[in-house]
Amino acid sequence: MLKTLLSTNLFLSLLFLTACDFKEENDTSHQGASREELSNLKPWLVTSPWAHQLKECASAQNEKEACTLGTMPLIGMASSQPGIAEISQRLLVSHDWMGERFEELLLNSPIELLTMFRGVTMVVIDDDIRPAYYDPQTGAIYLDPNYLWQNVSEAQTINPKQDFRADFDNELAFRNLFRYVKNQELAYRYSGPESTTPREFEDVRYLASALLLHELAHANDYFPVASHSGLKASDKPWQAARSQLDSWTSSRLLALNPLDSGLMFEAALTMYHGEKASSSLKSQQATDIGAAFAPDGASANYNYSTPYEDVAMLFEEIMMLRLFAIDRDMAFTSAPTPGSNSCADYVIGWGARNRVATAQVLARAEFVLNSMLPESDFSEFINNLGSTKAIPEGINWCDSQRFESSQSTAGQKTQAPGEKFDAGALYWR
Repeated sequence: MLKTLLSTNLFLSLLFLTACDFKEENDTSHQGASREELSNLKPWLVTSPWAHQLKECASAQNEKEACTLGTMPLIGMASSQPGIAEISQRLLVSHDWMGERFEELLLNSPIELLTMFRGVTMVVIDDDIRPAYYDPQTGAIYLDPNYLWQNVSEAQTINPKQDFRADFDNELAFRNLFRYVKNQELAYRYSGPESTTPREFEDVRYLASALLLHELAHANDYFPVASHSGLKASDKPWQAARSQLDSWTSSRLLALNPLDSGLMFEAALTMYHGEKASSSLKSQQATDIGAAFAPDGASANYNYSTPYEDVAMLFEEIMMLRLFAIDRDMAFTSAPTPGSNSCADYVIGWGARNRVATAQVLARAEFVLNSMLPESDFSEFINNLGSTKAIPEGINWCDSQRFESSQSTAGQKTQAPGEKFDAGALYWR
């Protein structure tokens, strides 16, 4: 039923329903979702030619307040291959360390990731932003600094507020977990701003790269590179974007190869939009959800949140594999007992590693990849992508990390049963 409802009108209306990546203008059902305090923002580079208008443009709360593309153009309107200097000139931060860490990340980023910045007007990093999002009104991405800090003093400047969606799945009998792994080790260790332990740069690099790929995918969805030369300086970002709806990657993917599972769409409405769960949904176990998910073309449960998240999740997963040889694990597990903080309490009902290599998913991911970076040739990468591996049912989330090997985990990056575990913290984008 929900597949049928995804007409063009619903497609447009869903735009402002997903607060993790899209700033809401009128929806008051998710108080605080994207209404952070930005008064302490400042340009990272005071010598930037855009310094005097950055804060005003980034703080716009609606289209009336938004700057035109003449005042704050997309980075790609000036350069189809932006470098670190061009990106840093569009950066606003609430604390200096955020600019330092962001530039360090860019210095260690592949060229494809830097290329994706051509679709944004600005980059905003502020201590109050959670979750991260893309705002089509301003054309900017707004990043949670929890993805960037390395030492405890930096972490202590971040607002530790909880993501507003964290409890939406409380009444459900299943949970959806994910992690990135490299050679069966955790690609990074996640830790929140309350942490008392420093982080290594490699942890920050992979954690933040996944976030950037996701948010930049949203920006390039609306503003594909072919559209840049035709943009009008007098238009505002959302005005310009919606005038070319048919060229959006999400529009074209929805028309050519849409998702199909009504149960998964229903689950997403509860898990990501806060809709009250039906008695039928409450009865679904992890194995039931996995059976509904497996034959469809989504790379993750979050794909069902909106057509835009569908595109961003496909791009994020396949590019983490492309750029860093990092696989994504995802699973539907049992719901733990209240108060549990151990990964051993999440028992897998269905799971997969490298889901994006599954035929029906790969066809959609390849479409997104070629749409986002049309100048690149991904054929060899796609032909050698490897295969999806099923994570065995019945084992817990801790043990499932190394399900492909019987080797000892001594000295490896693994999630230990007794280690504090926050299932939601790893998920939100």
